[in-house]
Amino acid sequence: IAPSTLASLEPRRRRWFQLLTAIGLGFLLLTKSRTAFGSTVATLIISWLLTTDLKHKFISALALGIVACGLGMIFGDHAVTRLTGAVLLGRGDEVTSGSLSNRWPLWQECLEYLTQRPLLGYGFDTFWTPQHIYTISKHQGWGVPHSHNGYLEIMLSLGAIGLIVYLVMLSSYLKATFINWLVLKDPARLYGFVMIVWLCLEMNLEKVHLTPAFPSFICNLLIARAAFVQP
Repeated sequence: IAPSTLASLEPRRRRWFQLLTAIGLGFLLLTKSRTAFGSTVATLIISWLLTTDLKHKFISALALGIVACGLGMIFGDHAVTRLTGAVLLGRGDEVTSGSLSNRWPLWQECLEYLTQRPLLGYGFDTFWTPQHIYTISKHQGWGVPHSHNGYLEIMLSLGAIGLIVYLVMLSSYLKATFINWLVLKDPARLYGFVMIVWLCLEMNLEKVHLTPAFPSFICNLLIARAAFVQP
């Protein structure tokens, strides 16, 4: 996401930053993380839609339709099967957290625990005790380190009150940053907007905000800067 934004900031080096974006997507694809890859691609598409004129959007949509029709003619009845395999990144037969059908029962069981403390939760990052991990993993039939849903994870930690506060914070940041970008047309503002959009998408299937990783650090830094630095 960062190289794609830098491509707008540095037009003379656009090709190099576009190449870095493609390389980054390639390495992300090799990880076989469908959630990370899907949310990143969706975020790049949103960024492209916001910064591309209608003419180029029409040409790209037409080209994509032609390619889709061509692939359908080449692969015929196997097109859907091949497409499904590509979307699943070769992990269709694995019985792990990567399957939505496996995560749905997990979310249901976590919600049962949540009904016991719906407003305040179990305390910040304290729900996943060894006992809870053992019990839930035993019920689900695979090792469960967390709920694999950022919004549910917030509710388990801080309850419905904490989730509401968090959503208000995210929505306020998105609104303010998007308005600033519309006025200033600054790609750096757009970067902050699309990064939080990425966070919102990623949190649907992963625990992102509480993970000590570089992407979550960048998102928290962007929100903190918006809170303490005048736009």
